[in-house]
Amino acid sequence: MDKQMISKEETQAYLDIFINTLFELVPETDVFNIRTIQDGHKPNDQFHTKQELLEIAHQYRSLNSKGGQILIGVNPRSPDNKYPTKSKDVKYCPCLFADFDDVGDLTWKDLHKAILDKKLPVPTLTINSGHGFHVYWKLNELLPPKEWTSFQKRLNHNIRYADEKIKDPSRLMRLPGFMNTKKRLLVECIIIDVNNKSYDISKFDEVLPELPQIKTEEREIVIFENMNYPATLEKAENYCAKFEKINDGRKTTAYQLGCVLLHDFQLQMADAMDIAKEWNKKQGNYFTEKDLQKQIVDGGLYANGPKGSLAVEKRKPNVGVEFWDEVIAKQYDVEWLWENRFPIGFVTSLIGLKHHGKSLVTEFLAYMLSLPKGNPMWPDNIRRHFYDEITLIINTEDNRYAVSSKRLQQLGAAGNICWMKIEADKDGKKEQFKLREIAKIKKMLEDIKEEKGKYPKLIIIDHINLYLGKTAKHQGAQTQVIAPLNNLAEEYKCAIIALNHRRQSTEGPSENWDLGTSELKMSIKGGIWMVVWDKETNWRYFMFNGSNLAVEPTNLRFKVEGHWKNGTYRIVWDDEPVTGKIEDVCRIHSDEEEEHKKTYEHAEEYLRNMLTGVEMESSKVLIEMNKRGFKRNMVYKAASELKIVRDYEGRRDNLKSYWSLPNTNV
Repeated sequence: MDKQMISKEETQAYLDIFINTLFELVPETDVFNIRTIQDGHKPNDQFHTKQELLEIAHQYRSLNSKGGQILIGVNPRSPDNKYPTKSKDVKYCPCLFADFDDVGDLTWKDLHKAILDKKLPVPTLTINSGHGFHVYWKLNELLPPKEWTSFQKRLNHNIRYADEKIKDPSRLMRLPGFMNTKKRLLVECIIIDVNNKSYDISKFDEVLPELPQIKTEEREIVIFENMNYPATLEKAENYCAKFEKINDGRKTTAYQLGCVLLHDFQLQMADAMDIAKEWNKKQGNYFTEKDLQKQIVDGGLYANGPKGSLAVEKRKPNVGVEFWDEVIAKQYDVEWLWENRFPIGFVTSLIGLKHHGKSLVTEFLAYMLSLPKGNPMWPDNIRRHFYDEITLIINTEDNRYAVSSKRLQQLGAAGNICWMKIEADKDGKKEQFKLREIAKIKKMLEDIKEEKGKYPKLIIIDHINLYLGKTAKHQGAQTQVIAPLNNLAEEYKCAIIALNHRRQSTEGPSENWDLGTSELKMSIKGGIWMVVWDKETNWRYFMFNGSNLAVEPTNLRFKVEGHWKNGTYRIVWDDEPVTGKIEDVCRIHSDEEEEHKKTYEHAEEYLRNMLTGVEMESSKVLIEMNKRGFKRNMVYKAASELKIVRDYEGRRDNLKSYWSLPNTNV
C-alpha cells in the first residue's frame, strides 16, 4: 500500500495550501479537531493549532498507509475546552463548504456549472476527495455558529447534487494530502483548484433563497412497549427473593443483581430499584440508596457491554431508555489527565517487573504536569489540559525516595512534588500502613491544599503491593484498598496511579497482576497498563491492558538515555505508536521468567552439591551462594524445594543455624 501513497512532500504542500488559504483569520491559539478512523478501532480525536498541524500532520501518514481515514473539523474550537468535539465547542466559522459525494460520472465541470447557475461566487478552494468533490468559500469575516448553520442549510439545499446533511458546525471533512480509504479503496484526496479569493457573507445572502417552511404533525413517539412486562416483573421479583449474599460479599452480589435485573429481565430502572431495595432490607440496609443504585447501574452497564471485554460499549437495554441515556452520558463524561490513558476520578494500575520503568513513567507524568501552559504536548501529540499542577507521591522505600527525588530535581519538577513516605519505627520495622485507613491520605491532601493553595491533581502510590499483601487475588483487594482509593480519586478530583511490582516467580498473589483477574479489573476502573523492558533493543513498552472506560488508546514505547539511577537521564519517546498486540510484548515477560526459573533450578542444583554429605552454617551457605550470583530469596526458595533440615546451636544471643540435606548422615 505504501507504494501508492502520496509522497511526504506532496502531503506537506497540500496541507500548506489548505490551511494558509482557508484559515488566515483563525487565531494561532485556536485548535482544529483531527479525527482518525481505522477498521476495528474506535475513532481517535486529537487537537492541534494551525502551526502544530503543519508540523506534525505528516505523522498521520503511517496510520493512513494502513487504511486509516484522516478527517478535520473545518471550524476551529476553543483550546480552553477539555475535549472539544461537539458543536457547542465551535467558536466561529471561517468558510462555507459543500460536499458532492458519490456523484457517479459527473465531472468537476458539471458541478462547477451547477454552482455558477445559482449565481454563487467562484469557490476559493476545490478538493477531489476520490469519490466526489469538496468545495470551500473563504469568508472575509468569522461567522457565529448559529448564523453559519443557517447559511449552510440554504447553500446545500439550493445547489444541485450537494449533500444537505453538511450543516453541523462540528462537521468533519476529509483532509487533503492523504489517501481516501473509504469503501476499502485507495484513492487520492487532493486539491485541484485554488483562487485565494474571500467573500462577504452578504454575497451569499443575496443569491440563496430562504428555506421553505415545512409543516409537521404532532405525534406520540413510543420507544418500547413490552406486552409481557407484568409477567416479566413478577418473575424477576420471585427470582430475586431467593437471591442471597455470596461469601459475605454483599457488594459483589448487588453488582450481580444489577446484571440480572437490567440485562437478563430487561426491567425498567425504577422497577429494578424497587426490587433491589427489598433485597437490601434483607441485608439490614447494608447500602445507602445512592450506593445501591450505583451498584445496580454498574452491573447493568457491564452486562449490556460486549462479553469478553472490559470496555463497555454505548449499548442500551430495550427498556428504561431515558434513564440509560443519562447514565451513559455520565459514564462517558470523563476528564483526562492524559487523554485516553489516565482519567481524573479513577484509579489506574501500572504493572511491570522491577527496573522495567514504572517509576520513570510516573515521574514523567509528574514532570509534564508541573510545566507551564504551552508545549510540549504528550508523546502521542495530544495537547496537555493541566499546567503547573501538584503531584503527591506515596513512597514506601528509603532508596526509592532518594532516587526518585534526585531524578525529579534534575527534571526541574521538584517544586511541584509532595512526598508521603512510610518511616521506620524504633524497632526498625516498617509501619503497617493500611490504605483502608484513608484518613491519613486525606489529612495529607488537606495539608497540601493549605500550603500550596490547591489539591494535587495526581497521586502516585509506589508501590501498592505492600498494602495488598495476600489479598491481591481476593475480594479484600477491592473492598479494603481499591474501592476506597476510587472514592478518594472521585472526591478530590484527581488521578491515582497504583504501581504494582510483578514478581518474577510464577507463584504467589501477584501472579495474575500482569493480565489482571476479572475482579481486579472491575475494581480498578481507570484501566491497567504495563511497562515491559526489552533489554535486547533497549525499548521499554508502555502497553494498554484493558479498562472499564470505553477507550482504545495507542501503545507507545520509549528509551532511557543516560544514567536513570543517579538522575542524569532523559526519556526519548518513539514518534510512531506500537502496532503489536500486548500478547506479543508479554512474551518478553515470559522469556525473562523462563530464564529466572532456570536460575532457581541452578541455585537448587548448586545448593544440593554444596550440602551433599556435610552440614554447614546457614550464614556461610548464603555467603557462598551470593558469591556465585544467587540472591538470598533464591537460596531460601531452593532450600524449601530441597526440604533442607535446620539444626540450631547456642542460646538466643549467640544462636547459630546449620543446614543439611534430608536423610544425610553427617
